[in-house]
Amino acid sequence: MNTERYTKKDAEQALVRFLSAINKPYGYDEGCYHLDYNATYGGCLIHCVVNKGGGVSTPFGMHRMSPYDFCSCINFAIKAIELNKLA
Repeated sequence: MNTERYTKKDAEQALVRFLSAINKPYGYDEGCYHLDYNATYGGCLIHCVVNKGGGVSTPFGMHRMSPYDFCSCINFAIKAIELNKLA
């Protein structure tokens, strides 16, 4: 059983590390990615800003995750990227 508590801040930090690993910018400008967090609707997902009006896409899907699950998935992805670079 998980006894660690993860927060929105942890999820944002994990996303920044992931975006760095794939050379994508974090932010709210066009072409940038950011965390969309809403505890009422299930937690975290990733938004990509697609136009100057603030329209967003969800390039990694619309499934929201708790901060703990989000950080676990992000850490897995970062490790896979690192291992791929070694190959």
